[in-house]
Amino acid sequence: GRLIKNIRGLQKNLNHFSKDYTHAFQVGKSSELGELEEQFVKMSEKIRNLIENIEKEKDAKRVAELRALQSQINPHFIYNSIDAISWMAKLKKPYSDIEKLSYHLGSFFRLGLHKGENLITVAEELQHVKSYLEIEKIRFPHLFEAEMEVEPEALEGRMLKIILQPLVENAINHGFKGIGHKGMIVIRIFSQGTAFVFSVEDNGRGMEVGSDALPQSESRSGGYALKNVNERLILEYGSGSALAFASSTGSGTTVRFRIEKAQMR
Repeated sequence: GRLIKNIRGLQKNLNHFSKDYTHAFQVGKSSELGELEEQFVKMSEKIRNLIENIEKEKDAKRVAELRALQSQINPHFIYNSIDAISWMAKLKKPYSDIEKLSYHLGSFFRLGLHKGENLITVAEELQHVKSYLEIEKIRFPHLFEAEMEVEPEALEGRMLKIILQPLVENAINHGFKGIGHKGMIVIRIFSQGTAFVFSVEDNGRGMEVGSDALPQSESRSGGYALKNVNERLILEYGSGSALAFASSTGSGTTVRFRIEKAQMR
């Protein structure tokens, strides 16, 4: 009877360990299975250390991948903005335009760099997008308008930086290319159950979107930016936060992603 009791105790410990690797074995002092239990204790400790090391390595790898993706953001926007400043100066454009362009370019990079941190508040992410929009409006004064509809509750949440701006850039550079009407971009952030949904909508020319892949861009920079954003979202928040597109030729494009509120604290 005592032997059966000890075997059942060992079985119980093993069951606990299979569900929770942090579970610690208790070795009976006078157990006939003492030596076996001691071996299991040593084995469980090794397994626990291995799992913890793997988790640490996974976290380090995720951070490294996020930083690598962050560092690969295409710098063509810098060149275009500097060219615009130079062009205005050469044509003796009003100094107010040059001053505004320089101010918003400085704000754009100040928020984008953000002391090397990957996470910023939603309010800061939106300010980053606003700076980008102001620069593009100076460069293309009659091309588009933009609106933002944001639930105040979302503003203090923290999210990966430089996520919305590439989506807006894609709408301007590709959605509004060759259209015969004024473009409109609407950025929405709203609560949906346990998550916030981020949406960028445009009334551009649209595109054909497959059900299992990111849309194909006509330029390498456009396709690269979407892939970069998608990979960063999945690395940080999981596959449930991947980009989702709704579009067809001539009907504009909506791109959305969601982040659980618990992940934004």
